[in-house]
Amino acid sequence: MVSTAPALKMNDAAGTDATHPYIALDGRVPTKVYGPCNKFDYLVLSPLIAGVAVAYSDPKWAPLAIGRALEAKTDFETGLIEASVKRGI
Repeated sequence: MVSTAPALKMNDAAGTDATHPYIALDGRVPTKVYGPCNKFDYLVLSPLIAGVAVAYSDPKWAPLAIGRALEAKTDFETGLIEASVKRGI
Protein backbone atom coordinates (compact mmCIF):
# COMPACT_ATOMS: atom_id res chain seq x y z
CA MET A 1 0.00 0.00 0.00
CA VAL A 2 1.35 3.37 -0.98
CA SER A 3 1.38 6.01 1.75
CA THR A 4 -0.33 9.32 1.02
CA ALA A 5 1.23 11.11 4.02
CA PRO A 6 4.51 9.40 4.99
CA ALA A 7 5.93 10.33 8.39
CA LEU A 8 9.40 9.08 7.49
CA LYS A 9 10.73 9.39 3.94
CA MET A 10 13.52 6.85 3.65
CA ASN A 11 15.71 7.08 0.51
CA ASP A 12 13.85 10.19 -0.65
CA ALA A 13 16.72 11.06 -3.02
CA ALA A 14 16.48 7.69 -4.80
CA GLY A 15 13.84 8.78 -7.33
CA THR A 16 10.41 10.29 -7.84
CA ASP A 17 7.04 9.21 -6.45
CA ALA A 18 6.38 7.42 -9.74
CA THR A 19 9.54 5.31 -9.55
CA HIS A 20 10.00 5.01 -5.77
CA PRO A 21 6.66 5.48 -3.96
CA TYR A 22 6.58 5.59 -0.16
CA ILE A 23 5.22 2.27 1.12
CA ALA A 24 3.08 2.19 4.27
CA LEU A 25 4.35 -0.10 7.03
CA ASP A 26 1.91 0.90 9.75
CA GLY A 27 -1.21 3.05 10.10
CA ARG A 28 -4.29 4.02 8.07
CA VAL A 29 -3.90 4.05 4.31
CA PRO A 30 -6.31 4.49 1.35
CA THR A 31 -6.38 1.11 -0.39
CA LYS A 32 -7.75 -0.08 -3.74
CA VAL A 33 -10.11 -3.02 -3.20
CA TYR A 34 -11.93 -5.08 -5.82
CA GLY A 35 -15.39 -6.32 -4.93
CA PRO A 36 -17.44 -5.92 -1.77
CA CYS A 37 -15.94 -5.95 1.72
CA ASN A 38 -17.06 -5.54 5.29
CA LYS A 39 -15.42 -3.60 8.07
CA PHE A 40 -12.49 -5.60 9.57
CA ASP A 41 -12.22 -8.04 6.63
CA TYR A 42 -8.69 -9.21 5.84
CA LEU A 43 -7.24 -7.62 2.70
CA VAL A 44 -5.13 -9.89 0.50
CA LEU A 45 -3.35 -9.02 -2.76
CA SER A 46 -5.50 -9.86 -5.77
CA PRO A 47 -4.12 -12.67 -7.92
CA LEU A 48 -5.76 -11.14 -11.01
CA ILE A 49 -5.36 -7.36 -10.69
CA ALA A 50 -1.94 -5.91 -9.86
CA GLY A 51 -1.92 -3.30 -7.10
CA VAL A 52 -5.41 -4.14 -5.85
CA ALA A 53 -6.59 -6.08 -2.79
CA VAL A 54 -9.56 -8.39 -2.29
CA ALA A 55 -11.37 -8.91 1.02
CA TYR A 56 -11.88 -12.12 2.99
CA SER A 57 -13.62 -12.52 6.35
CA ASP A 58 -12.26 -16.03 7.08
CA PRO A 59 -9.32 -15.87 9.57
CA LYS A 60 -7.43 -18.50 7.56
CA TRP A 61 -6.42 -15.60 5.25
CA ALA A 62 -4.78 -13.66 8.12
CA PRO A 63 -1.24 -14.93 7.37
CA LEU A 64 -1.47 -13.53 3.81
CA ALA A 65 -3.21 -10.28 4.75
CA ILE A 66 -1.64 -6.91 3.97
CA GLY A 67 -4.18 -5.07 6.11
CA ARG A 68 -7.74 -4.93 7.41
CA ALA A 69 -10.66 -2.94 6.04
CA LEU A 70 -11.80 -0.02 8.20
CA GLU A 71 -14.93 0.60 6.17
CA ALA A 72 -17.43 -1.38 4.11
CA LYS A 73 -17.85 -1.37 0.33
CA THR A 74 -20.84 -2.94 -1.42
CA ASP A 75 -20.19 -2.73 -5.16
CA PHE A 76 -18.33 -5.21 -7.36
CA GLU A 77 -15.99 -2.60 -8.85
CA THR A 78 -12.52 -1.47 -7.81
CA GLY A 79 -12.84 1.29 -5.24
CA LEU A 80 -10.85 3.09 -2.60
CA ILE A 81 -11.39 2.37 1.11
CA GLU A 82 -9.45 3.17 4.25
CA ALA A 83 -7.47 0.22 5.61
CA SER A 84 -5.30 -0.45 8.61
CA VAL A 85 -1.77 -1.69 7.96
CA LYS A 86 0.04 -3.42 10.80
CA ARG A 87 3.13 -5.53 10.75
CA GLY A 88 2.19 -9.00 11.94
CA ILE A 89 -1.59 -8.46 11.69
